[in-house]
Amino acid sequence: MFNSMDVSGNNNLSLAEIDLGILTYLGEDFHEMKPAVKMAYKAARDVDQGDPDDNDSFVEFSEFRILLVSLRRYFELYAAFDAMDKGDDNRLNIEEFKGSVSILTEWGVNVEDPDATFSQIDANGGGQVLFGEFAEWALRAGLDYDKTMDEGDAKAVAMAVDIEVEEKPEIYEEEEAKIEIKEVDFAQIAEELPVSNSTEDKKRRKEIFDGIDVSGNGHLSLAEIQGGLLSLLGADVARMTPAITMAYKMTKDTNGKNGDYVERAEMKTLMIALRRYIEIYVAFDTIDQDNDRRIDLDEFLIAIPVIKGWGVKLGFPTEEFDCMDSNDGEKVLFDEFCEWAIKQDLDVEEEFDDEN
Repeated sequence: MFNSMDVSGNNNLSLAEIDLGILTYLGEDFHEMKPAVKMAYKAARDVDQGDPDDNDSFVEFSEFRILLVSLRRYFELYAAFDAMDKGDDNRLNIEEFKGSVSILTEWGVNVEDPDATFSQIDANGGGQVLFGEFAEWALRAGLDYDKTMDEGDAKAVAMAVDIEVEEKPEIYEEEEAKIEIKEVDFAQIAEELPVSNSTEDKKRRKEIFDGIDVSGNGHLSLAEIQGGLLSLLGADVARMTPAITMAYKMTKDTNGKNGDYVERAEMKTLMIALRRYIEIYVAFDTIDQDNDRRIDLDEFLIAIPVIKGWGVKLGFPTEEFDCMDSNDGEKVLFDEFCEWAIKQDLDVEEEFDDEN
């Protein structure tokens, strides 16, 4: 098995080779358990300290057995984590944890005080438990999701546990921001995109709709919305095509009439969506330092102090990035960032919050 996974023929396994091997031997269901694979890889590599010149970025043949034991254990833990994660967002909140107390008992872990236990697991106090935090706690607590997986060398499992505790994800401390937030006139945007229920704002939204509806057919296409924003807000905002497109997609068909257009009755929803996604785009564009419309891990790590300033708690940023990168492309696209930012309630400009 080791030889077939070692596609490079260098007598050690990279994470990519392990991923491919799991896909080949176990199929897509296990291959999709990326957090578990990464934890097992970290636990196994550099166990054999016999040769100080060995590269600890790879799993050696002498460490392969530990890798297999670790994979079994972390697959089991991930299955438990996934069963508790009712929101399917690769993290647990306090409600999900409390709702899982009874099944935790079935898995051999008695939780007498769910709030206190959750706080203990949530080491960075972010209000969300990622798989790495859960796995560390579950190993200490002796969680047993599936007793049929218990075969194996207990000593090898203990070795994996010890290494994992030593290599727990680094908690980043607050540092001085190294990047600057992109400047946008939020006051102008708020003025030109009215969202309240006041008579004045309702009248203004009607005027905007009529002005944008150049075809006169009583509904708005994406092209008409983009053209209208160019007139209302200028080129700086009009160039935020991903934000405008996302707002359009989230708005169209909310009243169930026409799936390809924004109707007059959906105009307030469009204004709210535009505000929110423009704000998120400013955050995305700020982090995206090389302006390639995608965020890599290095850009994300550099931006941590700024992201924290937007109200997001990041104790384990590398894992957070992995959760964000839903297609495992090692780059976060705007739609992936939007989904993450909304769940985190990211707030670039407090005075720009939506009005009721």
